[in-house]
Amino acid sequence: MNAFLITFKPDTESPERGWPIKSLQKLVSRLEQGRSVREPWRFLNRRDVSVGDRVFLLLQGKRGPAIIGLGSVAPRGGRNWKNLDFEVLVDPEITTLASKDQLLAIPGLGKWLRTQASGIRLPDTLAAAVENLVLNKGDSPESSVARQLKPKQRILEQPKADFCCASILLGNEIADSLKTPGDN
Repeated sequence: MNAFLITFKPDTESPERGWPIKSLQKLVSRLEQGRSVREPWRFLNRRDVSVGDRVFLLLQGKRGPAIIGLGSVAPRGGRNWKNLDFEVLVDPEITTLASKDQLLAIPGLGKWLRTQASGIRLPDTLAAAVENLVLNKGDSPESSVARQLKPKQRILEQPKADFCCASILLGNEIADSLKTPGDN
């Protein structure tokens, strides 16, 4: 499965291209009420994307970069957009799933966080590191993210052969956190 960054910039910072923060807050509220959230989203990459692929919602602008949402590509879509099912969304005026400092601590991720387009495919090792960060954030309130997701929704498990590369690219601590029980 592939993973993609999709972008959100508040219209208060970019009136022509931004999206109303109130609209995002309504989606957050729907998820908190246990309702599903499917939204169409502009998607630059049309070739590599498939139903079920992971998406990370990247907050841009003054409060970003930060991850504020997690979801997957849903069936149907158009030429320049895809339907997305959000599993987790947070109000960026209150919190994030992964902060700027946390994201920039992942070696090699910085250049990807400067994207101006939605639907940018992340390399597998970086996608796994971001997902691990978002799902296993420790003792913070957001750590409930991992508990909210069903096991099948954690789709970015790396094959054992990739741990050598992950150790080199991400550092041993991050690579070790990607291992599944029983890995050496």
